[in-house]
Amino acid sequence: MGFSSLNQSKLSSNSFSVNELSTMFSQAGTNTALSNYIANASGLGLPKNQILSASRYLTYIQNAGYNTYQSGGTYYAFQRFLTSGTFISGPFRNSLGNILVVAGGGGGDKGGSGYSGGGGGGGVIQQSSILVDQASYSITVGAGGGRASNGSNSVFSSYTAIGGGAGGGSTGTNVGNNGGSGGGGSNYSVTNSYAGGSGTAGQGNNGGMSSTTNDGMPGGGGGAGGVGIQGSGGYASGQTGGGGPGLQISITGENIFYGAGGNGGFHVPGYSTSVINASSSSTPSMTSGTANTGAGGGGGQISGTIAGSGGSGVVVIRFAFTIPSSFV
Repeated sequence: MGFSSLNQSKLSSNSFSVNELSTMFSQAGTNTALSNYIANASGLGLPKNQILSASRYLTYIQNAGYNTYQSGGTYYAFQRFLTSGTFISGPFRNSLGNILVVAGGGGGDKGGSGYSGGGGGGGVIQQSSILVDQASYSITVGAGGGRASNGSNSVFSSYTAIGGGAGGGSTGTNVGNNGGSGGGGSNYSVTNSYAGGSGTAGQGNNGGMSSTTNDGMPGGGGGAGGVGIQGSGGYASGQTGGGGPGLQISITGENIFYGAGGNGGFHVPGYSTSVINASSSSTPSMTSGTANTGAGGGGGQISGTIAGSGGSGVVVIRFAFTIPSSFV
């Protein structure tokens, strides 16, 4: 409800002067949440000093299901979905918001007769100034992929983030799967190099290929922030390709890496194999991706059954708002 449609007689009954009403209208501007707050509070017959309260305004937004934080003088309200559910826009209906949609990361494969590629990170979609004009939206949060499986898609409105591609390995193809970001290639054959999977444009990057050396090392899964790294050298002293980096995003007020790739697998112990060019946000070999970041799983070891699963995705909807200076 906008200010033009407010019942001004109810506002006047709470002893607002014409000048005070004019000031509130001017300061609110396009702040839909504030418009709805004043309309709701006035309709309940709250006195002026209860309507003009910053703490009560924040409580109003929090009671509508939002988390709030302040950064650089601006207030933000967001809802974060760790599992599938329903987003209720409430006081921010017909407002412009930012969205983050992250799919589940791809799983690494087990090693079998060779080291497997790392899983690709789940696709990452960021959009600003999205009009949220519905009362509710169905939210899908994608699960991370298990061993040798792609991650599942995440969905908000018309935006679909694609699940990360599984790493190549002994179960199925040696080439990394396509996905939001592609899985890394395996060295399952001791004489051939295998490609990483392809990423989805605007959401992620390609996985790294395995090295061309006999008994070569596998590639890392692609990440939302960069490609997976190609393996280097042979298994006795070579280097496993690191997963591509995720994107560091602070939509919830925290700096979190989303959509990072998984490192390729390697044999332990007994060899000097190491990981090259692994980002601090990528998933180590044989380790599962962090939940609700869309990270790819780490690849498995030779003749082993250990491989990391992909991390689940997340959906976040955020709005910026202001509290007018007249609020006390």
